[in-house]
Amino acid sequence: MIDVWVVDDSKEQRKEVSILVNSASDMKCERVFANCERLFEYIETEEEVSLPNVVIMDYQLDGSSIDARMNGIDGAKRLKREIPQIAIVMLTINDSVNTIFKAIGSGACGYIIKPPKIDTLLSAIRQAHSGGLWMPPMVAQRVSDYFQQHISPGENILSDREKEVLTMMEKGLKQKQIAEMLSLSRHTVDSHLRNIYQKLHVHSAHEALAKAIRKGYL
Repeated sequence: MIDVWVVDDSKEQRKEVSILVNSASDMKCERVFANCERLFEYIETEEEVSLPNVVIMDYQLDGSSIDARMNGIDGAKRLKREIPQIAIVMLTINDSVNTIFKAIGSGACGYIIKPPKIDTLLSAIRQAHSGGLWMPPMVAQRVSDYFQQHISPGENILSDREKEVLTMMEKGLKQKQIAEMLSLSRHTVDSHLRNIYQKLHVHSAHEALAKAIRKGYL
């Protein structure tokens, strides 16, 4: 079972997302939080906390409650810094390219526009849990359009094969699957990833994808 937690300052949104998650046979949602402060307080104070696989994080936490000071971006950054194995999916009403880049740069590996449709939400959770990066086609198109309009062609430090590997990782494929699809050994794929990390000065697949998208390499 994929264990999912929800952080959203809207009681109605928390309820809706948890119901959608619990409707799936392969996942569950037993914890919801009104803000990031309560999320971290629970993790730090409760004994024998069973950590989730995926956290659905509201991008724009408005801090309306007295104990809320942390927005979704800051919360995601702290969560990835302290518990990097947890995958984060951002939930937002904003589909601007700048917002998307901030979300991915914070460590999120999924991006969903409110209100979430059930198939979109569940697909994003499954993709995030499997190590992939997920965003709706309309959001991906906005990113693509932005680079075509604003990014001038320049030196792309990644080889064609390295770009192929990153593109497949963006689609949620694991290293073994990438090796099979490209008719490469697992060792060769690992070597490509090490080269990508070194060229981009990053330490993880999520960081590599975020930077490659931001630089216009993909």
